[in-house]
Amino acid sequence: MGGSERQPAVHCLNPNRIVAADDAAPGGRRWLYPQSHHIRAASRGILGQIEPDDDAYQIACDKLEYLASGLTMDKERPSGWPWAGEFLSRGYFNGTSTLEGLESLRTLGAGSPQVALEALRAWIAQHPRF
Repeated sequence: MGGSERQPAVHCLNPNRIVAADDAAPGGRRWLYPQSHHIRAASRGILGQIEPDDDAYQIACDKLEYLASGLTMDKERPSGWPWAGEFLSRGYFNGTSTLEGLESLRTLGAGSPQVALEALRAWIAQHPRF
């Protein structure tokens, strides 16, 4: 973004920063999370070779967005901006085992996974539209 400071990858790769999605939703409506929808739709064909089941694919995408959001909240505390995506509209973060999320974040290098997940849940509660 033009700065000389090092940034965490989850910040630089946040779809809300780098994807300009202009796909229209059916009926002329707009997607609630256009970047998330665009990435999922654009990558579905090639990733279908790895995961042919559509439901499993959506769950995997939800998990990616959830964990990337947790890492963002860990690395950019206190002003992190999660990967606001379709995982929010399906409540994925509520259905995921806290232990699973903590272990995954720990494996991915989060310094404080518990604080990161609490910050993510607080952010979601404060931004109900997202």
